[in-house]
Amino acid sequence: MPALAQGAGAADRAPNRFVARQVEPEPEDRDALRAATGTDEIPVLVADGERICGEDDAIAWLDERYDSGRFEEDHRDKFREHEVEAGG
Repeated sequence: MPALAQGAGAADRAPNRFVARQVEPEPEDRDALRAATGTDEIPVLVADGERICGEDDAIAWLDERYDSGRFEEDHRDKFREHEVEAGG
């Protein structure tokens, strides 16, 4: 499952809304990301005063704190269905 889909699914379980922002595609152009988070690693999750870098750590952080969302399995089924249709 792509990291973005995994992260979005995990973030859906959090009781608060989150803000996802596009960042510059070139690492040297990520000044705003570095200013806000202290890193230019993607993805980075800033929550409860913590900075969690990397998709695996961010998803683990969310999984430790929030139960599965009510639509999570439906989304996973659709993803698997799409993968089959695309020949993946």
